[in-house]
Amino acid sequence: FLDHVEDYDNQVGHCYRCHTVVESRLSKQWFVRMKPLAEKAMEVVRDGRIVFTPKRYENTYFNWMENIRDWCISRQIWWGHRIPVYTCEACGHEWAATEKPTVCPKCGAGAEKITQDPDVLDTWFSSWLWPFSTLGWPDRTADLARYYPTSDLCTAPDIIFFWVARMIMAGCRFMGDVPFRNVVLHGVVRDAQGRKMSKSLGNSLDPLEIIGKYSADALRFTLMQTTSPGIDVFISMDKFEIGRNFGTKIWNAARFIQMPAAKIPGFSFAAFAGAPAPGVEPAGHRPAGRGVRGAQPPVPRKARAPARRSRSTTATSSPPPTPRSRRWTRPSPATASRTPRSRSTTSSGPSSATGIWRRPSATSTATTPRAARRSWASSPRSSAARCA
Repeated sequence: FLDHVEDYDNQVGHCYRCHTVVESRLSKQWFVRMKPLAEKAMEVVRDGRIVFTPKRYENTYFNWMENIRDWCISRQIWWGHRIPVYTCEACGHEWAATEKPTVCPKCGAGAEKITQDPDVLDTWFSSWLWPFSTLGWPDRTADLARYYPTSDLCTAPDIIFFWVARMIMAGCRFMGDVPFRNVVLHGVVRDAQGRKMSKSLGNSLDPLEIIGKYSADALRFTLMQTTSPGIDVFISMDKFEIGRNFGTKIWNAARFIQMPAAKIPGFSFAAFAGAPAPGVEPAGHRPAGRGVRGAQPPVPRKARAPARRSRSTTATSSPPPTPRSRRWTRPSPATASRTPRSRSTTSSGPSSATGIWRRPSATSTATTPRAARRSWASSPRSSAARCA
C-alpha cells in the first residue's frame, strides 16, 4: 500500500534556448584518443617554442593537458562537416575514406549498398584544423609554405583548451610543427553581474547606443582604461561616464589654452606645435614664473609686460618690502655691511659661502650680512625659519 508521496528537487537538464527538458540516452559515438597527442603539445610549451602571455596561463594549459580524456567528436545536428566513415549494408564493414567509395573493399558490394555515417564532426574538431586547412592542406600549396606557422594568436582564456591546445596538438600531429609562436590572451567582456555577454542572455550592449549617448571617444577610452592583459572586464552603461568625463576635461583644457592665446597678436598654434613663427619663442621655452613646461602657450616678446626696475644698491633708495610678499630674494653684495637682525648671531668676519635664501621681513628693511646668515643657518631655528 502507498504510505505517502513526497516531492523532491532534481537536476534535470534543459535546453538553454527553448528550455525543453533534455533526456539522456545511451548511443554510439566516435572518439579520438588524446593522450599521445597531448604529450607532444606539452613538450613544445615547456621548451619555449610556444610562449603564453600572460605567462600564468601556462598553468591552466598544463592542467588541462595532464588530465586530458578521450574526445567525443560526433554530433547529432543538422550542420557541420559530416564524419567520413562508411558502412557496407551487405557485410557490415566500416571504414574511413577521404572520398566517397564506389565498392566495398571487403565484399565488393556496389555503391548502392554503402552509406555514410549521419553524424557530423564537433565544431572544435573542425576548428583545430584551421591553421593549415585554410591554406590548402592537405596539398602543399605556396600559401601553406609561406604562412605556416604564423607568429601570434590573440584569443580569450576561456578557450585555451577548446581551441588553443587542440590547434597545437593538430599542428604537431599533421604538420610536424607548431601552428604559432606566441599566444596572447585578453580578458572577456562581461556584464555587471559577471556573466559573459551573449545574444541568448540578452545582456549585450549596443555600441551604437553607447556612441549616441556618450560619443565614440568615450567608448574607446573607457574600454582602454578598464582593460588589463588577461583580466576580464565588467562593463555596464554607466561605466562609459569615465570616458565622457575625461573627454570633457580635455575639451575644457583646450578651451582654456585658447582663451589667452586669442588675445596675443601674431600667436599661431601651428607654430606652437612645430617650428616657431617670427616673434614667437619656441614651444620648448619655459619663461620665468611658468609652472609646468608646456602647460601654457609661449608669449611673444612684444606682448610681455615691461621688466621690473632693478633695486638700487644704496640703502637709502631701497623701497621697503611688501608685508604680504612671499618672493624669495638673495641679498646683494652692497648690503653685506648692514647691521644684522637681532635674531642672528654675529660672526667674526664675512664669508664667501652664500646660498642661504631668506624672506623679506615685514617690520624691518635691514638685511643680514653673509657671516651672520651663516651663523643663523646653523642655529636651531634655521630649519623652521627657512621652511616658513
